[in-house]
Order: sequence, then structure tokens, then C-alpha cells
Amino acid sequence: MIKVISFDMDGTLIDNEFNRYIWYQAVPELYSRQYNIEFQKAKAYVSDEYDRIGMNALEWYDIKFWFRHFRLEADWKEALQKNAHRVNLYHEVKPTLAKLSKYYKLVVTSLVSREFLEVEVQVVGNHFQRLFSVTSDFHQVKKTPEVYYSICRHLEIAPGEMVHIGDDHLSDFLIPRERGIRSFYLDRHGQSEGSDVVHSLEEVTRKLLGERENL
Repeated sequence: MIKVISFDMDGTLIDNEFNRYIWYQAVPELYSRQYNIEFQKAKAYVSDEYDRIGMNALEWYDIKFWFRHFRLEADWKEALQKNAHRVNLYHEVKPTLAKLSKYYKLVVTSLVSREFLEVEVQVVGNHFQRLFSVTSDFHQVKKTPEVYYSICRHLEIAPGEMVHIGDDHLSDFLIPRERGIRSFYLDRHGQSEGSDVVHSLEEVTRKLLGERENL
């Protein structure tokens, strides 16, 4: 019996515009203004520093680290809140969450830091009982089987009582299955097919609620 539905955030509930803008527009603009250099030069330097640290380092995901690293005098909280309007929901998100929250506990399981998640969920809506940031809460840079197991433990459920939905075939679809969690691969581009491959969140809703009625 499914009790909890877990959603990835970026690429699943929202597009990547907010994240992309903060890292590659807002931060370089602040650097450019503070150090009085051209924006394109600032952006090139900031991007090179991101690449130098690399996505396998926890620091890569940590906006507080980058503001310290670049010695930015601006407030990182203000930078995030100022650009909250760039959090763009996919059109079916609000109806999907409203329907599913009537029958299941909803949570978010995302790689992005808690600082980003808390801004994003302000726009997505208050349907979630828990927000899990893999980087902030579990200090991992990937969604591993152990991360999913830890989430189930925090929620006091068995893996078979959770469903996870996300747009990454490996980390959102294959890996949770290693822990006995049912997962749906959200392929918005329509390039994949399969019994647990969906092309919109509306499909997930129909499948889950249809199965629930047949219990």
C-alpha cells in the first residue's frame, strides 16, 4: 500500500531557469559589479571556478560557499528571493499535487541545496510534508540507494510504501528500485516508453489513482 509519493524538483516540478539564472547570471552580475569588471569576463571567471571545484564536491551546490569564495558582499538570501519569480512550474504541477495530496503524503527528494528548495517550494505550493535535500541533509552529491533508504527510515515507512518520480533515468528511476521503491521515469520529451515511463505528471496521477481504486 503506497503511503508516500516523492518528487524530484528541478526538471520534474519546475524547469531549470531559476537554478541556471542564479549561478550563471545573478552571481556573475554581483561579481562584476563588486569588482568593476565586464560581465562577460566575470561570468567566464565564475564559470571556470565552478568547473574547477566540480560537481562531485558538496561545495559546488552550496551558495553560501560560493559567496564566501568570491568574497561577495551581497546577501545570498536576497539574491535567491529577488529571483524567486524565475521559478517556473510545469503546467500540470498544481492540479497533480492537489489531487495526490488527498490520498498520499507528498515529499520532495532533490539534489539542490535546502536554500534553493525553500525558495522553490514557496512557488510550487505547500503540499509537502518534508523536503529532502540530498546535498544538505545527507551530504551526498548523488541520489544513492542509501539515500533513498534513509528517507524511508526518516518517514518511518517501508521502501514498498513509497513511490518516487523524477526526470533522471538513473538517479530517479533505476536507483530507487534497488531499494524496493517503485519509481516513475518522467520523460517530458517523449523519447522513452515503458510501463513506468510517463510523459507528464498527469499520467502518473491517472496510474496511481486508477490502481488505488482497483485495490
